[in-house]
Amino acid sequence: MENINTNQNSDYDEIDLRELAGVLVKRKAIIIFSTVVATVLAFGISIAMPKIYRAQMDLEVGSVGAGSLVEGIAQAKDKIDRGLYVSDVTGKEIAAFSIKTANTPGSDIISLTAESSDREGVADILKEIGQAVIADQNKVVEARRQTIITQIGTIKTNIESVKTAGQYSGQECSRERYTAISDMENHVADLELAMTQIKDTAIISGPMVSDNPVKPNTKLNTAMGAILGLFCGIFAALVGNWWKEGGKGK
Repeated sequence: MENINTNQNSDYDEIDLRELAGVLVKRKAIIIFSTVVATVLAFGISIAMPKIYRAQMDLEVGSVGAGSLVEGIAQAKDKIDRGLYVSDVTGKEIAAFSIKTANTPGSDIISLTAESSDREGVADILKEIGQAVIADQNKVVEARRQTIITQIGTIKTNIESVKTAGQYSGQECSRERYTAISDMENHVADLELAMTQIKDTAIISGPMVSDNPVKPNTKLNTAMGAILGLFCGIFAALVGNWWKEGGKGK
């Protein structure tokens, strides 16, 4: 008995699929029409949409000492993402302008990506924002550099004073003066080393602009339009058949 029921269910499934296929074939004109119209519309809309170009640039955050960045990567990214440097862009149309930042964990490099319908201007905009970031951060770098220069100058002056006071030139210096001078000279060496570890924020690559627009993706949009049109056509065919069959039943 169970085998008979299974066979009957299988026959019903085959009949349903045959009926469905028959409906789709019978109303294929609707399906084809819907697919063609949706494909043409999607293609036309994609062609009419403004072309968006992408520019990319890498910015290396400077440091004020060994392992000490001038500004935290997260903080620097946040300031750029919030558009705090956009006001520094001079004479550029930025209505269609957007910018994003990215950073590889453990790296001091911030990647900036800008998108705009103006292929010529997007690189200039990105470069000016990069220069604004550099100007902002390098104020801190230069302040640190000048502080160290001042400290070195002060210590060297003190060394000369100690030498002069003890008639260091040509005469034997006391142990206390010798120790003091040695300590100050070591301090100067440490400061000079610290100077070499100071690094300005700088643009290390780019900005580079894509040769072809990154948006809209005409091929993808057209394909999606065709698929949507196909499904709409199938749905319309099934609804039309159901409506027709329902009317006959009444």
